[in-house]
Amino acid sequence: MTPIVRSERHPAWRRLPARNTLYYRSPQQTDTQYVLSFVFVFEHEDDVYEFAYSYPFTFTALQHELSYLEFLELPYLRRQELCRSLQQRRVDVLTISSPMTSCPLLNPGSLPAVSSDLSGRRRVVIITGRVHPGETPSSYVVQGLTNWLLSNDSGAEAARNAATWVIIPMLNPDGVFLGNYRSDSMGADLNRRWTTPHESVTPSLHHTLRLIQAYRLQSTFHVSLFIDIHAHTSSGQSFLLCNPPSPMLDVDRPRALERIARLPRLCQTHVPGFSLARSTFDQDAGKASCARRVVGAMVPDGISLAYTFEVSFFHCTTPGCATACGPNSVAHVPVTNGGMTTSGSGSGNSGNHNYGISGNNGNNNANSLSNGGLYPTSTGLSRTTASGALMRNGSGRGSSLRRDGSGSGIANGTLNAMIGYGGNNNNNNNSNSSSSSSSSNNNSNNSSSNINSSANSNALSAAANTIETYMDVGRGLGIAILEYLTTSPMR
Repeated sequence: MTPIVRSERHPAWRRLPARNTLYYRSPQQTDTQYVLSFVFVFEHEDDVYEFAYSYPFTFTALQHELSYLEFLELPYLRRQELCRSLQQRRVDVLTISSPMTSCPLLNPGSLPAVSSDLSGRRRVVIITGRVHPGETPSSYVVQGLTNWLLSNDSGAEAARNAATWVIIPMLNPDGVFLGNYRSDSMGADLNRRWTTPHESVTPSLHHTLRLIQAYRLQSTFHVSLFIDIHAHTSSGQSFLLCNPPSPMLDVDRPRALERIARLPRLCQTHVPGFSLARSTFDQDAGKASCARRVVGAMVPDGISLAYTFEVSFFHCTTPGCATACGPNSVAHVPVTNGGMTTSGSGSGNSGNHNYGISGNNGNNNANSLSNGGLYPTSTGLSRTTASGALMRNGSGRGSSLRRDGSGSGIANGTLNAMIGYGGNNNNNNNSNSSSSSSSSNNNSNNSSSNINSSANSNALSAAANTIETYMDVGRGLGIAILEYLTTSPMR
């Protein structure tokens, strides 16, 4: 996993060569903290460069996207403000359902709940994302799932009829905006704060649990699934973490395990690059206060259908992916035990190192070299097609959204700004990328030269393909959930 870079002259994100990048154990840490060090030669003294860990997805981009979806006035989509963050940013919740149902917390009783089966209750699927701001692939997965659900695909229509989908796409907007990797604006890892969230300290967690509880207590609804979407930096494939059935309750354990394992098996079939072998029942004591465990404990019968979905940062869908993207492959940069390489940081030849890429200091530092999911907002930001796939030219592939619901396509350039396909950069966010202007004493003949500038089109294509894969993962996850809902009895 190597950093990506772009500049004003070459706006497409490009990944640095593995030969220029090293991970090694930190000489200042006694545990498993690593340092990321890389060599970079600034090619033009009057250019501005930005570095990031992965392809960014900002709070501003999300707000543009949700505003556009709201503009479409789709009868099966409702956008609402769940709460405000500590720094007063919106925490949005999307409800996707056909017919539309009431939210028992935000607009109770305004619309009847149409049952999903003869039990008289309607299934509810709750999806959350981006509690860790640096895990930007999770936002693309959520977006791919959302776009598929809103499309005119026959499966999407069946999914809207089968359940009410409640999606909270960004639980930690402050951390995203500030450029943090795991923490919020107060330096806290929100995914270790679910046990006792307080409205004045962790408002998004507090109101999310209130929302889940409101659906649980409403007799016309049945919370069937809860999935918290993350991104993983060391696995070459996506996987699920599951809660085992409670040993304290009298349940048929083999049948309970089989019921919980059904969704991972379906993901193996429908989600590109998913690994059933990597999926596991997780009871790590250090994760007792994460979303999956806390929401799972709310289920009275002890059979928790709450999951953590981990998408791989360097997602690969080719055969033999687990081997091709394994820790010993060329897709990973080497780990060494000492020394530090140099990178230009203003003078073009000075040493530059960043501690805490996966540890303490870097997590909470907006200037650390870790992708907290921010990029300079572009005036050229445009919309996504409903198919969940990224279109580099905006022409669309598959089902697309229109205000009239006809799905004949929107030709306005999907996510071009995110991957640097034109548009003007306006830095109204503190970008979670390190920006630097080169100086006059650059050594352009350095043997560790950067990616050649003529490769911009290839870089654009590589970025688009990666993001498209993330979004296809979201679409596949939606199909797997739909099959689960239509083949599993409601308890």
